Amino acid sequence: MPNIKLTEGMTMKIKIIILGLLAMVFCSPAHAFVEQRSLNLSAAGLESMKITCGAGNLYVKGTPSGEITVLATIEIRGLSEDKSQTFTNENIELWLSKNEGQAHLTSEIHKNFKFGINAVVHLTVSIPEHLQLIIQDGSGAIEVQKIRNSIQIDDNSGKIEIRKIVGDLNIHDGSGGIDIQHVRGNIELDDDSGNISVKDIQGNAVIDDGSGNMSLYNIGGNIAIEDDSGNIIVKAVSGSVTVSDGSGSINIHDVEQGVVIENDGSGSRRISNIRGNIIVNE
Repeated sequence: MPNIKLTEGMTMKIKIIILGLLAMVFCSPAHAFVEQRSLNLSAAGLESMKITCGAGNLYVKGTPSGEITVLATIEIRGLSEDKSQTFTNENIELWLSKNEGQAHLTSEIHKNFKFGINAVVHLTVSIPEHLQLIIQDGSGAIEVQKIRNSIQIDDNSGKIEIRKIVGDLNIHDGSGGIDIQHVRGNIELDDDSGNISVKDIQGNAVIDDGSGNMSLYNIGGNIAIEDDSGNIIVKAVSGSVTVSDGSGSINIHDVEQGVVIENDGSGSRRISNIRGNIIVNE
């Protein structure tokens, strides 16, 4: 390699750059700027609730109340307190309104900030349990409990946890685990990646999965699975089970009706205690 000689001016410039980088690392605010905002809306005359949100966790719980309440926790890292407040005022959109029978909660962070700034808005939402729920989410965990109507979720990334639902459930997910328990209704999942756990469902389950392991226990209806890769465990099913699998093991046990393996790519297969016919298309 050729020898590179640095002049005194070049050496000074390098020192200034290094000192500037060190100042950014050690002098930037270590703690998060936190601001909370509360929103309220009467649910009189409403039939559904739509939530559109970006980065941050979302927790939704159904209650017997006739009001929608929202607690938004804004967290910003990488700026001083004054600049964080300015950033919040200029870049975070948060509002709750209603129109033609639907409430709409919007929480968005506009992407016009510099590298090194991390901003999220965590939402805790209480809604009347009878409202239909529609969620369009960017990133962050989602938890939904105690809704007595249908739920539709379109999620980019982050874990999804669903509990105690009376109504049909439809989820389209990019990445992140899905955990569903205690649903009185049909479920339909379209998942690109991440593990799936489904338990105690009084209805049918239709799952289209890209990658990740899945387990289904105590399903009161029929199961249809289309899976590219990952292990599959199915146990205690009142209806039938149909599986089309790319790769990964298949374990199916305790099924009241028949089992159909439409395609079994690679991996071990164990099927036991089936009261109907077993059909395997190699």
